[in-house]
Amino acid sequence: MGLSEDLTNYVGIPLCILGAIAIGLLARHVSSIPEREKKQRAIGITYPWDKWQILVVTVTLYNIFVFYAVVARAMESTVETVLDLIETLLLLLTIGLWVYLSVTDPCIAKTEKSIGNEYWCRFCQAYYDGEKRKHCRHCKKCVIGFDHHCFFLNTCIADHNYKQFMTVLCTYTGILLMQVVTTAIAIHRHIQDKTGSEPFGDVGSHFFLWTSLILSFPSFCGAAALLGLHLFFIATGTNTFKWLKQELSLIHI
Repeated sequence: MGLSEDLTNYVGIPLCILGAIAIGLLARHVSSIPEREKKQRAIGITYPWDKWQILVVTVTLYNIFVFYAVVARAMESTVETVLDLIETLLLLLTIGLWVYLSVTDPCIAKTEKSIGNEYWCRFCQAYYDGEKRKHCRHCKKCVIGFDHHCFFLNTCIADHNYKQFMTVLCTYTGILLMQVVTTAIAIHRHIQDKTGSEPFGDVGSHFFLWTSLILSFPSFCGAAALLGLHLFFIATGTNTFKWLKQELSLIHI
């Protein structure tokens, strides 16, 4: 075994396992913080983070590493190279939109002017000039045009950022699909021993590829289901909040 293969087997893989345990403990810790102890959240990256936000970011970063360090090395044909390029472009677009949604405040139209009791929030102690206002108990502030609170982004989605949300959901679903397909191709090539020399060795490469596939496939199924649900909302002219209210009203009938 070469030096890089030894480092992967005896250092890299154990560090990955320890990192996964640490991420799990962090997700458990933030989930245990009582809502009453949380302050108003300014933007999506404001601490405390959501456990789903932590898990999605971790899986995405891990998949990026596996894709460029292992999967891309196994891609040989022109079609496979095109798949690599598509995933890279989707990744860049997703990162840009994720940053935008995470650093922008969904709370808009807040005013100090007295504009009527129907626009007053007793929790925020402020007026909000807009329709479909809802006080988010997770962000602890009102959002105009409220659709839902996204746990994966740790911020509220409303009328003014819904297009960006749908775009990032589409691109992220595409990334996960590309990850599943290209990783499966890379695993096949490794089994057939058609990849040539690999810096991580046979054990390390299989470890990274199979763990990425195990993480990516259920993530893709979840993202695709969520995308389908929001496409249904768009087609029927409703949104998440309205749909949930309708479903709850039917349950209580």
